[in-house]
Amino acid sequence: LVISGSDAAIAQLNAQLAKLVDVVNIHDMTLGEHFERELAIVKIKLGTGGLAKAMALAKRLGAEMLDEAQVSCTMQLTGKVGEVDEFVDEAAKVGEISAVARSGTVAVSKGEVTLTSFDRQHLLAG
Repeated sequence: LVISGSDAAIAQLNAQLAKLVDVVNIHDMTLGEHFERELAIVKIKLGTGGLAKAMALAKRLGAEMLDEAQVSCTMQLTGKVGEVDEFVDEAAKVGEISAVARSGTVAVSKGEVTLTSFDRQHLLAG
């Protein structure tokens, strides 16, 4: 889960998340370099010539075609939030969007830093 907001809002959300049983740990990824990505899966109802347009869009933006037929297709793209936004906007120009599933932003630190080493590093520094 990646969130944006004031320090107070983030602290409040961290406190609420910590109450959830499935939450094991919470880390502020902005303290170090990290990757952020989102996955979108888009299903499009196609008109005449729509499949060729959809395939061209997939190629241009680096999306993967998951399912294709003359009347509909399903594509996926993983990228930065802006790239996913562009993909969904462009897909709407190809045909009628009948379904969109977006993962929300996920993140992982760059380099050799892991969540475990991140904890140790910041506990020693703090």
